[in-house]
Amino acid sequence: LLGGKYGEMSTLGNYLFQSFNFRSKTKLASFYSLVACITAEELGHVELVSNGVAMLNNGPDSKGDDTGNGGDITGAPMEMMKDIRLAAGFYSHGGGAVPVDSNGLSWNKDFVTTTGNVVFDLLHNFHLECGARLHKLRVYESLSDPTGREVCGYLLVRGSVHAHAYALALKKLTGVEIEKMLPTPNIPLGNIPEAQKYLAEGSHRRLYTFSP
Repeated sequence: LLGGKYGEMSTLGNYLFQSFNFRSKTKLASFYSLVACITAEELGHVELVSNGVAMLNNGPDSKGDDTGNGGDITGAPMEMMKDIRLAAGFYSHGGGAVPVDSNGLSWNKDFVTTTGNVVFDLLHNFHLECGARLHKLRVYESLSDPTGREVCGYLLVRGSVHAHAYALALKKLTGVEIEKMLPTPNIPLGNIPEAQKYLAEGSHRRLYTFSP
């Protein structure tokens, strides 16, 4: 959910540099504002996923965690780490998050698309949000931990807003009703228990914007 082609680092990186490179910002102010505002939210999503990874690996903070001298380490308390798929996540990163995919491959600039063509970039962003949704659904289906599922539930709701916003922007620019393709994949948010409280509060209808 963090690194990789469709992770939060990719949505942040794409929208960030598209907003920096956006042309005709005055003439196309509403479209520039859309990309820039979603960029700001994506930074929060990077933090959310990173915190979720740390909680899954280490558990929540508890009183007294950082007191004492570390206890007895002679009994190889981390012996099980040698068999973990990405042992470096513990040996090098202490169970914290880094911008890599599920195979440990680093996120890089090759995942960023910024062409200067507003229709192309918005279409790419629509594709990116659908791809991110696909991956979040598959992560959701692959785990039962309540922390991981809560993160997925929230991000699925917010990602649906972004995909719909990009679709409506494309419709305004081109007349093409690409929003009819949503949701992709065709698994409604109503099927995700962890998404229900966010739907109830209206998070699926809210686009965050900068104050005037």
